[in-house]
Amino acid sequence: MKNLEEEAKLLVAIELYREGVVSLGKAAEIAGLSIREFLYELRKRDVSFNYDLDELKKM
Repeated sequence: MKNLEEEAKLLVAIELYREGVVSLGKAAEIAGLSIREFLYELRKRDVSFNYDLDELKKM
């Protein structure tokens, strides 16, 4: 299990991403994850992906 600080960062990043405050890449950075890892976490939590074409190309 992740430590509390890592989980808190992830939850904040997910909420900011869900609200459209930050991009996918920025949210992943806040969470301390790669974009791929962050997408996995979003999928696990049933959060919709909302990324643009530029971000998709970076993957």
